[in-house]
Amino acid sequence: MGGDSLKRVAFFQQQVLRKNKAENLKKIVKVLKQAVVDILVLPELCTTGYLYESKAEALAYAEAIPGGPTTNSLSEIAKTYSCAIIAGVVEEENGELFNSVVVVDRNGYVGKYRKIHLTRYEKKFFSRGQERPVFNVAGIRLGVQVCYDLWFPEMSRELVLQGADLLCVLANFGAATTQEIARVRAIENRTALVLCNRVGFEQEADMDAEFIGKSLIVNPDGQMLAEGEEQKEIAKVVDLEINRARFKESLLCDDLLEEIKLHQ
Repeated sequence: MGGDSLKRVAFFQQQVLRKNKAENLKKIVKVLKQAVVDILVLPELCTTGYLYESKAEALAYAEAIPGGPTTNSLSEIAKTYSCAIIAGVVEEENGELFNSVVVVDRNGYVGKYRKIHLTRYEKKFFSRGQERPVFNVAGIRLGVQVCYDLWFPEMSRELVLQGADLLCVLANFGAATTQEIARVRAIENRTALVLCNRVGFEQEADMDAEFIGKSLIVNPDGQMLAEGEEQKEIAKVVDLEINRARFKESLLCDDLLEEIKLHQ
């Protein structure tokens, strides 16, 4: 595995099979059998898919976090392959649904994040999250966002101010705009970023959606270290120098965080 600074970070640009948790988990295991990684980032709602006919249907696929079968399975997978896994899951609590991210590592469950910025479609099913946690995994601090969250620069900045060394974004998008925004977020915060989007097509009675891929890993300068091709299921791994995110010096200033704090 990576040393204190160098981490093997991967995304799995997954062809998500709708409403088929078992097969989607098998795909994740297959990736980890083929590549040694410290951190694996997966797409938004990667075990169930994105479109639902009703809230009742979405509830049928929702789980508790922690304690649900998907969280338990991912924890076992992370333990087996000695890595951290960042995965999108439909969460249920007291009858409410959340578009959530579960974070696990080789020691088990670490925490969760609930998507804050919901799209018009998602508001039919999901409640809005409130907390913006940063997670300690694999010797670094991770900030997590989900797709449309990335469009709001305040979120990335809040995570960086909490000490995030790496921004992880789980996504289901059909146009390249989110990919373009991701690179800007890395540059303006001088923080490496992993964006994992899915591929494939889904259709319900009143909506269809195509997901294009174009996942990426960029360094704090916005340099593209890995990119997923359009409409291709693929995993890519990068040896990422995490210390570059911890030192906010640039050609323009000695410490970006000091400049940011002028606006607090």
